[in-house]
Formats: sequence, structure tokens, C-alpha cells
Amino acid sequence: MTKLERQQTRVAPSQGSTSRQRRGRLVGLNLTHLLADFFGTLPAPLLRSFQRHLNVSYSSVSLLLGINTIANGVAGIALGLACDRWKRAHRAVMLLAAAFAIVAMSSIGLAGNYWLLMLLMIAGSFGCGAFHPPGFATAGELTHPHRKRGISIIMATGIAGSSLGPLFIGQLVRRCGGIWATSLCALPGLALLGVAAFLLRGQENFGVPPAAEPDPPAAQQAAVPKPGWCVALLFGNTVLRVFAHMSVLVLISKLMEDEWHLSVAASGLGVGALQCGAGLGGLFVSRLTSTGQERRTILACVPLTILMLIPLALASGRIWWLLLFAYGICINGAGPVAVSMAQRVAANRTALVSGLMVSVAFAVGGPLASITSPWLLEHVGQAQAVMLQAAPLALSGLVAAFLPRNGDGVTPGRLEGN
Repeated sequence: MTKLERQQTRVAPSQGSTSRQRRGRLVGLNLTHLLADFFGTLPAPLLRSFQRHLNVSYSSVSLLLGINTIANGVAGIALGLACDRWKRAHRAVMLLAAAFAIVAMSSIGLAGNYWLLMLLMIAGSFGCGAFHPPGFATAGELTHPHRKRGISIIMATGIAGSSLGPLFIGQLVRRCGGIWATSLCALPGLALLGVAAFLLRGQENFGVPPAAEPDPPAAQQAAVPKPGWCVALLFGNTVLRVFAHMSVLVLISKLMEDEWHLSVAASGLGVGALQCGAGLGGLFVSRLTSTGQERRTILACVPLTILMLIPLALASGRIWWLLLFAYGICINGAGPVAVSMAQRVAANRTALVSGLMVSVAFAVGGPLASITSPWLLEHVGQAQAVMLQAAPLALSGLVAAFLPRNGDGVTPGRLEGN
């Protein structure tokens, strides 16, 4: 064996170990996101139980969900700014945020009064929202140059967690006979978070973005769109898509329970079909999109999603589950693509743009959908209410049309103010 071969033999195990560590970190990262979103959505199916337990009005407990959404958005901005400033703190912030969500949300069933319930839910929602900026930024950094793949996976695990949480806690509370059963989730959640912390051990690659591309010549920079302008367009597009997504989610839930008189389990399957399609759509579309072609993908998803509204508005019964699955694929197919493009064009603010594109976008689009959807269902009817979601979708396409025609023309740069 030559000297060169002996050196290669010694180096190979180290390279394999690094690859295994990176895969382990990705598993730990996605497990942490699953836990954060799982516990972040626990209160949603328990509003009626809290109304009876605390002897307050339904509007009072519903108000808590709106406040929690605001806390989630505030956490996305605050932690995005902080994590971009102290990049080595990504791992600690992710774990502490998930721990906050687990402890606070599992304690809501023990709240003895309305104000303690509000405090616990705000703390839990803040923890859930605080995970997203460093979590999505780290997902992009660990999978560079396949950033879209990592972001699509972590987005899918978040959707899975937010879908499983309400289904699980509803069954647990029903079987245990009281909302105190939420406290039973704390120890298993913290144990799984301990596994995630073990997989996330080490500091390498956390919060350290890949080397940025060199700046273009001064003459070329004048023609290059500003990164902040591109991020603003992507954020507007995402808010409109989230609004349409959540509107259909609210409409379907109300139709299945109030008009079709389906069981909670059956309506949960319909919502699960939509969310499952959303998660798989992001995985599938991100694999088909190459760097620099993000604008084409985002624009192509708009007419496909609008076309899916037609059978969705006219159909009824069990076929809705299949149509909801297909609609989910179309509506969220561009989600990971938009987040990865925002991270690419704002290379020095990946945590901030991740918080904007995930936490803040849902904090804006979600409450608007919950307000407008019941009003539409009451005043214009089922089919018209669903078809009217074509308006925000078309507007999202109009916003995306102002993105640069060639995504490569957006040079990774620095947002002003840094």
C-alpha cells in the first residue's frame, strides 16, 4: 500500500462520520420542529372544554388563539433578528424554544383561571414561533447547496406536527375524561426533545452560512434587484397563499361538522388530507425546481391551484378528501421554494427571512382567513366561498410576477441595515 493510499484510508472514516453527523443533525432538527408544532397546536380543539372548565364565553377563549398567533409572529421577528446577530446561538435557541412550547402547552389543562391560561398559551406560542427562524435557517445551511430539499423536509415535519397535535390531544382528553390530561404530554415530549438535543450535539455548521458568492461588478449591480425588494415580494406572495390555504381549511372544517354532520374524526381526516397534500407538495415541487427557476415554479403553481378550486367547490361527500389532498399539493408546492429563494437572496439574514416567511406569514394570513371564511360561508354559500379563494391566489401570482425573470439575476446580498 502506497503512502497516498494509507492517507486516504485514514481520512475516509472521518468523512463518513461527518456525513453521518450531518444526517443525524437533520433528523434532530426535524424532530425538534415536529415537537414544537405538535405542542403549539394543542389548544385548538380544547376551546369548548376551556369554556366549560373556566366558565367564560366562547369568544373569550377564541380570543386566545388570535393573541397566540400574534405572539408567534412577534417571536419570528425578534428571534430572527437575534439569531442573525448571534449566529452560534442557533442550537440553543431551537432547543429552548421547543422546551418552552412543550412545558407551557402541556400545562394549559392545569390552569385554574383565564389569565393563567392566557399566559401559558402565549408562552407556548412564543416558543413555537421562536423555533422557526433558527430552525429554517439551519435547515438551509446544513443542506446547502440543496437548500430547497432541506427546507421542504422541515416544512413537511412542521405540517405533520400541527396536524397530529389536535387529533392526538382530542382523543387523549376524551379517554381521560378531563383537560388535565394535557399534562401527561410533558414528560414524553421532553424525553423526545432530549433525543433531538443529542442528535443536534456539536457546533459545526450551526448558524454559519455557506460562503457567499462574490459581488458583481459595480455596473452590473445597478441592474440587480435589491435583496430586500425580492424578500418583500416573496413575503407578500406567501401571505396571500397562506390566506387562501387557511381559508379553505376553515371552510372545509365548518362544512364537514355543521352541514354534513360528520364526526370529529371524519372531519379531521379531511383536514389531514389537505395538510398531507401540502407537506408532500412541498417535497415534490422542490425536487423539480433548480436554483434560478424559483419564479417560474411559484407562478406555475398559481393557475394549477385555481383550477383545483373548481372541482373542490362543486364536489361533495367523501371525494372531497381526494380533492383536498390534490389542492394541498398545489397550494404548498411553492412554499419551500419561496423560503429557499428568500434565504438565498438575503444570505446574511437567513434567520430573519425565515421568521418572516413562516411565523409572520401565518400570523397575518391565518387570522384573516378565520375572520373572512365564516362570513363568506354565511353570506354567499359553499361553492362561491371556495371559488372566491381564487382572488388571493391570483393576487399572489401578480405579486410573484414582479420577481426577477431569472432567479440567478438576484445576487445573494446583504439586506440594508446590517
